[in-house]
Amino acid sequence: MAGGIGDDIAIANGFFPRGTRAVWIIPITILTIVGDYSVLLFYLVAYGARLSILRHPLHKMIIMMFVFNFIGAFLLYFVGFVNPESVGCKAGIFIIVGSVTGDYCAAFSICWMLFQSLVLQWRRTNLMETLTLFFPPLTALLYGLLTIGGYVHILPSHPLPFPSYSHHPPSYQIRPHGPRRRMLARQHDLMALPSPLRWLVHIGRVHGGHGHRHRAQPQPPRPGQ
Repeated sequence: MAGGIGDDIAIANGFFPRGTRAVWIIPITILTIVGDYSVLLFYLVAYGARLSILRHPLHKMIIMMFVFNFIGAFLLYFVGFVNPESVGCKAGIFIIVGSVTGDYCAAFSICWMLFQSLVLQWRRTNLMETLTLFFPPLTALLYGLLTIGGYVHILPSHPLPFPSYSHHPPSYQIRPHGPRRRMLARQHDLMALPSPLRWLVHIGRVHGGHGHRHRAQPQPPRPGQ
């Protein structure tokens, strides 16, 4: 079980280590995984019976919702046993964020389909069905990509609610003062953004004149010196 700097800061802030938190969520993850697996198994049996009702996009969206939920719950447990600085942790967070986003968007799409059918009484079209079915996976991919490089670098005086998902460099263990503290605070505000937004902020600072340091011009000697 990997620990590292994240576990040290978690213990110092009164939180459980990563492995302990992963053990505590075992009952929740087991119930979620078993429930998702049962529903998907029922749909597998129904597809084996070739029921025509399963061609409706509502059932396709229900299957998509349970698949996203199954993947997210499965990796939410195992991500607690990997090093927070490893590629496995980054990949796990990428998949978890995408799965949770896809789960929520699929549930929203189901509500939208029911609202269209029961309240608005619209006729189903191929275009609307395609857009509705592609909405959850595309949104999940987008939000998953926004997590790439988006780890938060913070000072020990500003702990996160879940310190295990953040990376704390050893240099941040010493609390700086003065100009260096203000500089690190600005870096914290910038690093808290996802990588695409961080890139745009950097470009804006450079072109706005904030990315260049002006050298002090030599002053002429005063009279009498």
